[in-house]
Amino acid sequence: MLTDNVRSKLSALSRRLEEIDRMLAAPETAADMNLFRDLSRERGEIEPIVGRLHAFKNVVLKIDRDDGRTAHIRRGGKCCGNS
Repeated sequence: MLTDNVRSKLSALSRRLEEIDRMLAAPETAADMNLFRDLSRERGEIEPIVGRLHAFKNVVLKIDRDDGRTAHIRRGGKCCGNS
């Protein structure tokens, strides 16, 4: 899985993306074209990483859910929530 250090850095990137989105939506940012450009560039660099992080988390959740179903079936339960 992910080490604590990697998880921490990815979490910080996710928070930074949210912060950038808030800043880009602010009227004072639109008034400062240099700031708007810099934030847009930074967003473009980190958004793909954060998107992949969210996709990874969704896969992990799905695996956990599927493992739970498999364990339930192994214990004699019925498939697909029809227990």
